[in-house]
Amino acid sequence: MKKLNLLFFLPLVVVSLTSCQDLNKDPQYQKGDDLEIISIEMSKEYGEAIIIKYGDYEILVDTGNDLDAPHVNEVLKTHVSDETIDLLVITHPHGDHVGGMIHGALEGFNVAKIVDFGYTYSPGGEGDSISSSYIYNSYVSKRTSFINKGSVYNAITNELTQNPVIEIDKENDLSLTWLKNDYYYAPGYVFDGKGRPDNPNSTSVSFLLTYKYWNMPFLGDADSTYLEPSIIKNHPDLLSRPWQKVLLKATHHASTSSLGNNFLTWAHPNAMFVSAAMLDSVTAPNQVQIGSGEGKQNHPNSTTVRRIKNALLKQDSTSFYWNGINGDLTMTTNGVDDFTFVGAGRQKNYYLKNTENLASIEDEKNVTFFESEFYKYY
Repeated sequence: MKKLNLLFFLPLVVVSLTSCQDLNKDPQYQKGDDLEIISIEMSKEYGEAIIIKYGDYEILVDTGNDLDAPHVNEVLKTHVSDETIDLLVITHPHGDHVGGMIHGALEGFNVAKIVDFGYTYSPGGEGDSISSSYIYNSYVSKRTSFINKGSVYNAITNELTQNPVIEIDKENDLSLTWLKNDYYYAPGYVFDGKGRPDNPNSTSVSFLLTYKYWNMPFLGDADSTYLEPSIIKNHPDLLSRPWQKVLLKATHHASTSSLGNNFLTWAHPNAMFVSAAMLDSVTAPNQVQIGSGEGKQNHPNSTTVRRIKNALLKQDSTSFYWNGINGDLTMTTNGVDDFTFVGAGRQKNYYLKNTENLASIEDEKNVTFFESEFYKYY
């Protein structure tokens, strides 16, 4: 019997090893059409709105905060030529991600499909500009309005099983794969912030965008306590092929509670970007102050920035961009060549360290965060 078992399992082992070898082999991709990722500048409050554009197919990931809604709408008008957003992903119900949708960011646009967190959000207390029942209920009302106008809607728990992969351009190896997160909750569940996790950040809808050699994880406001470890556990080998290159969107605006060392090791990014407003309190005529507390710039967090820099240096890279420095940031690749990073110029300015001279908006349109004058405060 032992000999028979060995003979039975041996072919399976051979097939498995062969499969691994095939996956690790360079697929020899050819250059494709341009894929653009536009990280829209948030100039009023921390927030996030990202356009992914391939030809006339557009994905919008979150809609920014309420005060930046007019600017988000302007950028959409520039990049969405057919007035239809093919896929809207709302990662979680915080105001800095849904506020733009409530306050007109999508005015004049149709939405073909919406995928969001799915559960009922019931935060305790009156809340604030980030977390409140008013924000959540206003979002649901706006979502319902789009559904009534023809948008297809799916909660992530259903989308993950019904449409685990969206083939955007199968012939050219461009696809979106929804990532499994242990902290997704199905429609009907009431998230009241009293359990563990107690923050909607941990429930962020997450996906991997793949285009030839480049792999781009989008994890919303993932935290290093819950969501980041869950992604690693559920997808340990997602980015393990030696030929894969990774552009990583910084989770949770590069806050102190995000981008843990284990996650950065798993992601091993070749390049990164972050969306976080440059606060009015640190822009001229005020003085820049870094850290936590009233009036200080804490996103991106200084400790987290050091982790980011160390992770990139392991890949011989310093390619970390912040739309607070560059302005609306357009990242472009043909799937084979490295991303190019082009900024439109930020809406704010700040003083050079230890002077009352202004940092140049024009000169800093395309620089990495580490090359910026702002980084000297870190």
